[in-house]
Amino acid sequence: MVSAEDSLGAGRLPAGERIAGKYEILEVLGEGGMGIVYVALHTELNEHVAIKMLHPKRAGDQEVVARFVREGRTSVKIRSEHVARVLDVGTHRNGIPYIVMEYLEGEDLGQRIDRKGALTVPQAVDFVLQTCEALAVAHAMGVVHRDLKPSNLFVSEGPDGLPFVKVLDFGISKAADAVEHGVTTTSDVLGSPGYMSPEQMRATRDVDARADIWSLGMILWEMLVGSPMFGGATFPEVCSNVLNGKFVPLAAEAKQPLPEGLATVVDRCLALEPADRYATVKELAEALTPFAGPDAAARVARIARLSRSTSDARRASGSVRPPALAPTLPATPSPAEVTTSREGLPRRDPTPAPWNSMPHPGNKPVLTFALSLGAAVVLSIFAVAFWMRPSQPAPVPMTPQAASAQPPPPPRASGAPPPQDLPSASATATAPSKPVPTPAPHASVLPAPAASSAPPTPPPSASGSGHRPANGAPILR
Repeated sequence: MVSAEDSLGAGRLPAGERIAGKYEILEVLGEGGMGIVYVALHTELNEHVAIKMLHPKRAGDQEVVARFVREGRTSVKIRSEHVARVLDVGTHRNGIPYIVMEYLEGEDLGQRIDRKGALTVPQAVDFVLQTCEALAVAHAMGVVHRDLKPSNLFVSEGPDGLPFVKVLDFGISKAADAVEHGVTTTSDVLGSPGYMSPEQMRATRDVDARADIWSLGMILWEMLVGSPMFGGATFPEVCSNVLNGKFVPLAAEAKQPLPEGLATVVDRCLALEPADRYATVKELAEALTPFAGPDAAARVARIARLSRSTSDARRASGSVRPPALAPTLPATPSPAEVTTSREGLPRRDPTPAPWNSMPHPGNKPVLTFALSLGAAVVLSIFAVAFWMRPSQPAPVPMTPQAASAQPPPPPRASGAPPPQDLPSASATATAPSKPVPTPAPHASVLPAPAASSAPPTPPPSASGSGHRPANGAPILR
């Protein structure tokens, strides 16, 4: 490590300077074309932290600043023990952004290979599987690292004393003029050429998770050989070799006997066409299981769980675009109109509908209540009008006896119009549905019975008996 006091004038912060009033700069951990990493003391927690600050000479490039900020935002969302934790982000008073990360003790994988040479097969495979755990979470979130290389895999000591891998620098590329091991190229090309996939060399943005699988194949090749495949080549030479498929066979350069099938796994990772590689880190981990240690099966199962659970959680939170609606559903909205609820189901954009459109489904209870209330009011008005109409006496049907007992009409005066014909008793009896209305009560129409020795015999009723009311007119039952 280099003292910050010895690096004044190079754009570095001096020892003792504080960032955000609580991070005291102690010394410089390292420097690259993109930024400077310091070790600092959190004065309130009395804990060491690592602070990565954008290099002053790159602070004027807005694209580089945006990438730097994206690194902090991306890393903090990837919840994995194999990803370096981001603790804080901010901008120093000199206007340069910084990222505060957990302080790790150890060395990166590139330094380890330089110090120890080629790794054993179980150890090299275990390092790849640990990296796959971090990538399983990142890929499920739609994040592609794009700059995997040995210097971005930090090897520290785990709680059990075994080597523990942490992935660094998510979503950012380093920039430098050289093409040496562990250095990122110019800002026009994202990634390190010795670990970049062919499609990433052609178009940086047109990559997916299989670009990271290519990088893992190169890293595994290097761990088993002890040196990078294109260590001494220039940038154009590296691109030419990669794009033309001029690779060095693993078996020809390996410093140790390789188990049968391992070279085939590496070759598949380095396939020129993405469709010929492993589609996911889960598939790669399953292919490496026979060459790993006794804990490989449990680690592979953990990778599968992380991929599934992270993808499900992302879908439930709305970060995933919903699938296309089935063709049987009517009126499929355009992609701009569709959003996703918290349950992951497609729904329309909650923009108020125009007044002449169909009501929103959420207004159905209110609409139903309004229609019911209106119907009740209309029915009440009709009921009141019906009961307040002028009452008329019910018509009394004419019986044969009452028709015969009616007195003859009075003599008509000369010149008077003839009276209207009255319906006969037979017509009344045969057409009860058209009774003759009488303007006065039946007591004034029907005269009192004539004095006789016996009252008129009522006709037999349907029940065999009749009941006579007080006015003497029988009522048929």
